[in-house]
Amino acid sequence: MKKSVMFIFLLISVLTNANVRMPLIFSDGMVLQRDKQIPIWGFADANESVEVHFNKQIKKTQADKNGKWTVNLNAEKAGGTFRIDNYRKK
Repeated sequence: MKKSVMFIFLLISVLTNANVRMPLIFSDGMVLQRDKQIPIWGFADANESVEVHFNKQIKKTQADKNGKWTVNLNAEKAGGTFRIDNYRKK
């Protein structure tokens, strides 16, 4: 009985945790083109809502039926050390 309860809990936690991720090209030391839109893309569960946060910008999108998503961040000026974060929208 105890094993089946643990299995059900584990299964539910896996199913409710979306797998939002970006390709490895988006990594430490990455350089972005200034004064141009910044395309960001990645993968998630099919039809999953995704938010991308970058330097005071928040862009929202939804993954397609294959789990692919993309957003275009606004152009940025040169400078700074910034971080790109992506989230599953709850």
